[in-house]
Amino acid sequence: MEKRFFEITGKLNAWNYAISMRNATECVRTGYHLAKLLLEKRKINLQEIVLNKSLSSEEHVCFPPGDTVQIGNEEYSIHLLLQMCAQSVFQNAHSFFDYLAQCINCIFVDTPLSEANVSIHRVEAKCNNPTIKEFMKGIEEDSKYKLICDYNNKTKHYHMLDLTLYFAEDDYTVSAKTAKFTKPTKDGEHTYSQYDFIELIKDTYELLYRSFNDIEAFINCEFRRERIEEKS
Repeated sequence: MEKRFFEITGKLNAWNYAISMRNATECVRTGYHLAKLLLEKRKINLQEIVLNKSLSSEEHVCFPPGDTVQIGNEEYSIHLLLQMCAQSVFQNAHSFFDYLAQCINCIFVDTPLSEANVSIHRVEAKCNNPTIKEFMKGIEEDSKYKLICDYNNKTKHYHMLDLTLYFAEDDYTVSAKTAKFTKPTKDGEHTYSQYDFIELIKDTYELLYRSFNDIEAFINCEFRRERIEEKS
């Protein structure tokens, strides 16, 4: 997927959305590694406590102890940073699909919707390309996509995603799990169970990565088709 093809076809806006998709995917990947580093730091802190090593002045007043990490000259709560990480991951993942819909709207919809009216559902209904319609329906029906939308809505309108830390007694490994929450639906309600936070981010990244590769392949095929038609 090269910028010049977008310029040649007069669809430079789609290029900007494609870059935004790539950036959102990279943000989620970064969030995955950052969360792993924070949990590893929490494990190291716990080991030091168990081994009776000295704690900082901040650690003496927090519970459970060992929840701080030093960045520069300041100390921050690891738990809070993990919650911020969760919020960033799901906001970026949700934005990815907004950018995806905008990109498809620019390239594959004969009479594109206005930018303000674009969504995965609306673009899928407007698009006449059967391959793209099937691709977008697959996204809409994907359970991970629905989870991303609901988690993003929860963090945006209510509060940060609740995370609970679990500590292994044998090797001090620290893991984080999301809290159960219930979302009202047309048919009643849907309950999301607890998820391992790291695995959830990994699954989210894989969905974004796969979706980006798919739309990149579709766009390349479309540009090749347009160039062939111009030459013939």
